[in-house]
Amino acid sequence: MKNFMMIILCVAMAVAVGCEEETTDAPTTGKSTMEEMSLTEVNHQRLMKAVPAPALKDSLERRNLVKYLEHWNNPTRLSYLYLVSRSGTVLAHYVIVGKITYCSSKLTTRDQLVESPFVRMYSGSGVNRTSKIESPGLDGSYGPSEDAIFFFTAENPEVPVVWKGDYLVSGVPMTLTTQPVLVRTIE
Repeated sequence: MKNFMMIILCVAMAVAVGCEEETTDAPTTGKSTMEEMSLTEVNHQRLMKAVPAPALKDSLERRNLVKYLEHWNNPTRLSYLYLVSRSGTVLAHYVIVGKITYCSSKLTTRDQLVESPFVRMYSGSGVNRTSKIESPGLDGSYGPSEDAIFFFTAENPEVPVVWKGDYLVSGVPMTLTTQPVLVRTIE
């Protein structure tokens, strides 16, 4: 009896999903909203003609991004990282090898598109519809990654250090006017 009820429930859900996908009813927009949208479009068209966007021959923004990537994407580059409290106190500083990396960075895609078999089977259209679902991480787990950075120090390049907080990274050492609050002793 339980299996029969589960089958009935699955069929009902699939039919409901199929019906929802096939709906062509569009929401209606009020007259005043339509008038405001028209005014906005007319005004924007007028401003685009009066002040057109320039057709640049070169992009300093793109050149800066290339320069930034070439500078920091060097696995042997030494950088100087300062971990800072919310009040601006330097808590610690490190000479790091390479660059900082966000713990939320991924080697694979965050989402997957999967075929939704119920829509195709019960909508009658035969159209494959996809749904977006979260991909598992490389460790097989789901959910957001820690909102933090990690880095490798020049002293111990085999052990990552994770930090969740404010920081400053520089290509040259900076002079500190006060001693860092946290001191790490490596044994």
